[in-house]
Amino acid sequence: MSSSYPLIPDLQTLTNLFQADRESLGRFSEVSVEQMPEAYRRLLAHNDHMTVAVEAFHGGPVDVRVLKRQVSDTHYAREILLSRQSDGEVVQ
Repeated sequence: MSSSYPLIPDLQTLTNLFQADRESLGRFSEVSVEQMPEAYRRLLAHNDHMTVAVEAFHGGPVDVRVLKRQVSDTHYAREILLSRQSDGEVVQ
């Protein structure tokens, strides 16, 4: 797949933030936006904050629970759970 912009950071960098072994997460392959099913496209191919996209997809507000976070001089990363406020179901 060719992109009009570089994919930075790469998959290895992202998974290394919170997972010791990328292989335990499963298999990954790059797909174009056009190859994504509509539901995944609405969740993943947008320019909004991810929480906003998840709330729009699930039709209501979600709560954010931070499991882990990393802060450096130039980056902030966190591993989170998002749960629907309507029923507490974890959706991400």
